[in-house]
Amino acid sequence: MKLCVIGKNSFIAKNLDADVKLSREECDLLNFKQTLEALARTKPTAIINCAAKHGSFEEMSKNHVSFYEVNMLMNINLLRAAHELDIDNVLLLGSISSFPFDSGENFDESDFYSGPVNEKNFGYNSSKRALVDLVKSYQLDHSRNFKVVHLGNIYGPHSSFHANATLVANLIFRISEAKKLNQDLELYGDGTDIRALTFVEDLNQIFSSMFQSRDQIEPVIISSKEETSIKELSRGIAELLDFKGGITFIGPSNKSTRKVATSSLLPKLIPGFKFTSLDQGLKKTVGWWACNN
Repeated sequence: MKLCVIGKNSFIAKNLDADVKLSREECDLLNFKQTLEALARTKPTAIINCAAKHGSFEEMSKNHVSFYEVNMLMNINLLRAAHELDIDNVLLLGSISSFPFDSGENFDESDFYSGPVNEKNFGYNSSKRALVDLVKSYQLDHSRNFKVVHLGNIYGPHSSFHANATLVANLIFRISEAKKLNQDLELYGDGTDIRALTFVEDLNQIFSSMFQSRDQIEPVIISSKEETSIKELSRGIAELLDFKGGITFIGPSNKSTRKVATSSLLPKLIPGFKFTSLDQGLKKTVGWWACNN
């Protein structure tokens, strides 16, 4: 199988093993003709699309139409081009944000259509939900091996480390800055919220198995079962960074929230698969950060 990853400058794409990686300049998914030509030139037999329009919470809450249209058009063009070129294997990256907002502390694939998405980021969340129906249409009409995976809280090397980054990258950046300035660190909240984190390099084996199994056509959640509180996570990162300052949580002491996606389908797809432990994943991520900053 010759694998092409589109969106090569994205965090996920940089951590994937592939034969070909294409940037937006090489394959602009908003342009169908260019997409068709790029795939015809590179001749992949499998594609993973890591390209997407994403932004901060504030950006996504004010531009629903833009986030919906751009994300849908990119994937419509990609699947149309792949179908015309008879490329049978395509994997699209969904998100657990496309699941119902009120799905509770635990949810799995069966909860996908049980309620509406969070309207605060309606355009983005709905575009990720619509991918499932788009892929299903190609499965029904053409028996294509087109699939969607719903990604949970992914972390690892090559992430964007800044003050508005996702959880692990945000904490690594802020703790590093506090250490550099020889200051204590204040974090919002009470630190008791629970999350399950997935190391990005685990995606390589999972994605490969998704392509190989034509029987598994339903979308699969990818999320480890190893849970941690924000407080435990920040202390672990501080230790790896040798941060000696204090970490104080300054938000309201509310009852901790637990929002964990679990997969009922992944154990059937890859029996016995073991996710990288949080300790090992954090060591690799902090090590990469230290060598590149």
